[in-house]
Amino acid sequence: MAASVAPLTVEQFLALPEELTLRKELIDGEMVDMGSANWDHEIVKGLITARLGAYALQNSHLFCAPESMFRVAPGNALIPDVAMVAMEDAKRASNAKTHPIAPILAVEIVSSEQSRRAMKKVKRYLEAGARAVWLVYPEEEWIEVIYPDFTARYIRKHETIEEPALLPGFSLRLAELFS
Repeated sequence: MAASVAPLTVEQFLALPEELTLRKELIDGEMVDMGSANWDHEIVKGLITARLGAYALQNSHLFCAPESMFRVAPGNALIPDVAMVAMEDAKRASNAKTHPIAPILAVEIVSSEQSRRAMKKVKRYLEAGARAVWLVYPEEEWIEVIYPDFTARYIRKHETIEEPALLPGFSLRLAELFS
């Protein structure tokens, strides 16, 4: 019979030796492997990072943070593929291992995530104050956008993703991601 392990807090997780936490997230107190992404995942992540990064450069109140850890609850330290944060919040987190609050936008590329785990993360981001989560499905060539009230919209390959309330003036044709 296996002994059960008590859930970890973010502080306990961060106090562990780095070799034990490398490429891991803390989801509901449990250390979870991030897994190895395939090249389709990495290409899509790179393209989204480039486009959101360029947008942030033109909108100095925002910062694009790929593969950064966010402390979203006592037992949750999550690493979205790409995140957008307010620059003032990014500066406040200087020299910390984790960003102390949820990103305003979290992007998860689902090709390397188990669906159930991705939905747990969506819930945690939104409960912690994220204003939107993009679940990107490279194989299906669409994006699911989920908002704090858990309404969702779907953008297909031939459409353009825009977030006028969150990222005024930003647009990305999905055909550019999935070509």
